[in-house]
Amino acid sequence: MSKSPSKSFSEETINPMHILQRVNELLRNNVFKGTFRERRNIPFLNGPRDVIVIHQSEKEFLKKARVAIRILKPLERYKDSFIGITEKECEGSGESEILLWIPPAHEQPFGDYLFFMPGIVANEAEVGVSVLFTRRLEANELEIPDYNEDEPLAEILKKRIAVLSRHFTEFLLEVFTYTNFKLAVQFLSALLLTICVTLGNFTYCFGEFLLKFMREVSIFTEAATPILFGCLHVINNAVYGLYTLILCLFKSNSAPFRAPPPPDQSATLRWKNERMKAMQYRR
Repeated sequence: MSKSPSKSFSEETINPMHILQRVNELLRNNVFKGTFRERRNIPFLNGPRDVIVIHQSEKEFLKKARVAIRILKPLERYKDSFIGITEKECEGSGESEILLWIPPAHEQPFGDYLFFMPGIVANEAEVGVSVLFTRRLEANELEIPDYNEDEPLAEILKKRIAVLSRHFTEFLLEVFTYTNFKLAVQFLSALLLTICVTLGNFTYCFGEFLLKFMREVSIFTEAATPILFGCLHVINNAVYGLYTLILCLFKSNSAPFRAPPPPDQSATLRWKNERMKAMQYRR
């Protein structure tokens, strides 16, 4: 008895978790160039999905994406789910495009971007990819190199050097323009004028501060000089008195006390007699 495609994954020979893990390891943490082309409504999911086309210059990532599509093929057969990574044939060119179907990105206009893929997102209804918008790309960043892997290494290096030289020349032409030169001169003039004005104001303020500081120091010195000399005089007297007291204490301990001699009485009597004679003479 053959198995029905509607049976659950646990009854089948494939392991969906192993498949999703392999695809996630293959696609996660990849940075690639792509185009946010359109937004389509998916009736199966009852909502819209944004369509991102991987740029043809991403050779390695395109190989990984095609391998991931082949790995995810069994899930389309054994489970009714929407696969968020598909391959589409381009009409007339014979080449194919890899499309990524992601949830709507709000406020993001259509155009070329640099994307980052953290990994895949899977649920019962959808096996999709998680894609983050990194930055907008310029037109020259989307140029496809005109060499292939079968060419000699010297030719590849020569072409790459030519591309780098052309990009560097374009960069210099974009930077060294008359408008940029005029803006640079204006900026440098304003910067130089600002530096001169700042130095002038700093010199003026510093000089004024020095003058006021010297004035305050002179006033303080004039007012503090008498106080300082008075304090020194008091300290001098205190130290001198202390030394004198100590000296007196040592002298009193070393020699006995001697009474002062009595005053000379004869000289006092002579002075009194002379004064009385002078008073009598005046009379």
